[in-house]
Amino acid sequence: MPIASSRRTRLVALAAALLLALGLASAAEPARAETVTRSISGTVSLPQGAPLDYYVFVFVRATGLDGQPGGFVAVSPTDGTYTLDGLEPGRYRISFPLYLTTETQSLTIPPLVRTSYWPGAVTQGTSTPVDLTTADATSIDQTMEWTGTLSGDVTIISESVAKPSPGLVTVWLAGARGTHFTATPGAYGYTFTNLPPDTYDVSFGIAEDEQGSLLPDVAPEWFDDAYSYLDATPVTVAPRAAVTGIDAVLEKGVWSATPRPTIAAPTVKPGATLTARSGTWAPSALLAYRWNRDGVAIDGANAATYVLATADLGAAVTVTVTGAREGFDTVARTSAAVAVPAGFASAPTPTISGRAKAGETLTAVPGTWSPRAALTFRWFRDGIRIAGATTRHYTVTKDDRGHTLTAKVTAQRSGDLKTSRTSAGKAVPKVFSAAPTPTIAGTPAVGSTLRARTGTWTPTPTSLAYRWYRDGVAISGATARTYSPVAKDRGARITVKVTARKPGFLATSRTSAAVRAR
Repeated sequence: MPIASSRRTRLVALAAALLLALGLASAAEPARAETVTRSISGTVSLPQGAPLDYYVFVFVRATGLDGQPGGFVAVSPTDGTYTLDGLEPGRYRISFPLYLTTETQSLTIPPLVRTSYWPGAVTQGTSTPVDLTTADATSIDQTMEWTGTLSGDVTIISESVAKPSPGLVTVWLAGARGTHFTATPGAYGYTFTNLPPDTYDVSFGIAEDEQGSLLPDVAPEWFDDAYSYLDATPVTVAPRAAVTGIDAVLEKGVWSATPRPTIAAPTVKPGATLTARSGTWAPSALLAYRWNRDGVAIDGANAATYVLATADLGAAVTVTVTGAREGFDTVARTSAAVAVPAGFASAPTPTISGRAKAGETLTAVPGTWSPRAALTFRWFRDGIRIAGATTRHYTVTKDDRGHTLTAKVTAQRSGDLKTSRTSAGKAVPKVFSAAPTPTIAGTPAVGSTLRARTGTWTPTPTSLAYRWYRDGVAISGATARTYSPVAKDRGARITVKVTARKPGFLATSRTSAAVRAR
């Protein structure tokens, strides 16, 4: 056991000062640096009812966390007090193990008392470090606790030729205070000793060897005959209790529910998403998905959802869900089919016939659909539905001026896909808000010049065209703003027509009153 070094350090320092005072040491010679050490102390209490003789087995161990060496010391055999000194500054984990020493080797370590970790932890990793960086630590007290035992037998029922070696049959305990593991020795019997008092879920299984998993027809389970920890029967280990009969029979698993999947399909057309509903497998399973078109697997369709493609038109789509679990037969279940309506072999884009002018009637020409189907119509103004415009014909209104009209034709046939096509747009031109009637200026006589006065158009036209008439018949070549009557015009009625044009506006013509030439 370490010697208390703090006292020795003080004596060394006192001796050095005395030698210097007596002139036996040079003041110019630097003194050796003092080594700083720390100590921890406390009291270990035995579990209630344990005799004081148990103290002879109890030690305190400090394990350095920062690279420094640790240490250990026995507790007082009368009251469990201890002091562990000579420790370098740093952090330590403190354990309270039971040891045989030369003085106790002829004795038996007390049963049902376990090694513990400060403060009351079950494992070293969950203990709280003690910090000796700047000062000693006191009151690092610990109460030892009684433990219990848990034991049972594992039976293997397998059709496989190979039987696992005992070391591959495993038992796990999972409690609130930690997890414990053992590999079964002998013929699959097992015993946990020095267990902290706790309530445990007990699981049984077979580990893998270097060649992989043994006995693929044997399923792991929890006590008592449960395939899920949620259904497990917990086992309580009380202080000083010996729990026996925690047995298990490991054999091929039996599914209690392998439901047939269903397909959720809000719509059934290319681009729509189908979702597989696997149902609830019991016990739970690792599920894999495969989508099929007319019974043939669709390449790459291995998720729980599937987006319908054009290739699915007219086909029956199903999903196969495969459930797998260790020790269980793999089971595949296939849903009922979802029928994807067939598409149209011919689905032409409609056209619009007629003049796009207020008061005129437009007609949607659907073309020839194959196979034949019931057709419905819908008219749109700049892409927005026109209320009530649901027939093949549409009468252009003043509200349509300056906008674009389209017609959408929708074909639907029982068992076929509902399909729509929309025509190209037909623009309805605006009209001039002011389109005055022209007048003729000048003397209407042979040899004089007549001039067309157009008045003020609103908005201003991009161009104005002129055409002169004799008794209502166009005069050849008379297309300028002015016209000089000829001998042939004597006695005839002369008029002029002005046509205004502007992009986006309806070409508009106005004809003057007649003047008689002489």
